[in-house]
Amino acid sequence: MYNPLLDTLIIVADCGSFTKAAERMYLSSTAVMKQMNALESHLQLKLLDRTPSGVQSTTAGEIIYQDAKYMVDDSAKSIMRTNAAAHTRDTTFCVDTSLLNPAKPFMDLWYRVNKSFPGYKLHLVPFEDNHTGILTEIEKLGEKFDFFDWSM
Repeated sequence: MYNPLLDTLIIVADCGSFTKAAERMYLSSTAVMKQMNALESHLQLKLLDRTPSGVQSTTAGEIIYQDAKYMVDDSAKSIMRTNAAAHTRDTTFCVDTSLLNPAKPFMDLWYRVNKSFPGYKLHLVPFEDNHTGILTEIEKLGEKFDFFDWSM
């Protein structure tokens, strides 16, 4: 993941001064300067030339600035994809099934009602058809799967 201090670099470079960046970030100028000093120290690079009239990006600062925009955007996209994947798990029913326990009654019910739940999905989780396999599966109810159909 990206360093949150890159957000500060982007704002400072866009604003051209610590004071304007501080106003935009609702921080003090000193806090913004300390964040930039910390980023420069961390990267061991001089990113900004400080002048009485403001700041200007160095060559290294300009490269980091351009790349930081991509990193911030990529990080936000990654978080969105992760949240979507987590939400998918919340809307997916896992049903244990096997050759001898094919979950047919549940599947029949699902085919009748699934149109009423368009955002939900069904995932069939196979398990071994032996005494130990079934007992192990029953212990995982609520963790590995949501439904277990033991009717034959």
